[in-house]
Amino acid sequence: MRWWCLLLCFPVALWAAEREVNVAIGEWSPFMGSGLPGYGPVAQLVAEAFAEVDVAVAYGFYPWKRSLLLTKQGRWHATAVWGKTPQREQDFHYSQALFSDQLILISRQSWPVQVHSLSKDFELLCHKRIAVALGSEVLQELRQLEGRGCVQLVSAADEASALEMLLKQRVDALYVNRRAGRQVLAELPAEQRQQLRESDVLGYWHYYVLFSRQQPQAEQLRDLFDQGFTALQARGRVQELLAPLHLE
Repeated sequence: MRWWCLLLCFPVALWAAEREVNVAIGEWSPFMGSGLPGYGPVAQLVAEAFAEVDVAVAYGFYPWKRSLLLTKQGRWHATAVWGKTPQREQDFHYSQALFSDQLILISRQSWPVQVHSLSKDFELLCHKRIAVALGSEVLQELRQLEGRGCVQLVSAADEASALEMLLKQRVDALYVNRRAGRQVLAELPAEQRQQLRESDVLGYWHYYVLFSRQQPQAEQLRDLFDQGFTALQARGRVQELLAPLHLE
């Protein structure tokens, strides 16, 4: 896929706003994407939360790692959406959590292992190759298994590439956010979908907007966003925007 920077100012109603925030994001269907209506439900949510406090949003699409790096350097005000890690907390101020989603493994039907818990079933994963899409954060339990030499985490360009690796038996499972996993599964031919299965829920990941500590107004922007987000929640607008994602 060819990556590009695309500045996209949000709806006409925002042009009257006196302030503007630049937000770096990446392609992550069905949550956000340059080809999705309104650039996806999550991008709409971020823009509407800022609109509540009269702040306009200009989006820039980049590969995920570059979005994070440019924001860390203070070249962009904020980036969305990311999980919380100790390392990131050193470089960013976090918004309220926008949403949470389940984390699962997708494996081949022929793989005789059905994982119900990383902590209880870790022996079943020993010597297995687990694909992880670039930019995805991994539960601490899985990192610990990697550190003990129990599993091998294999980087994939994205979830679709990871599924291709899985079908070709180059990896044993894909570690993925359930909604994103189901999105790429739905794009496979029925014959290939039938070869795969989901594990039980292994954990949850919470997603935030990150504001660069290199930006002097970062805390103010974070507080404004949280104020707008709370207002949307009170009206039920957050649930309305995220409903198409069928988060569980």
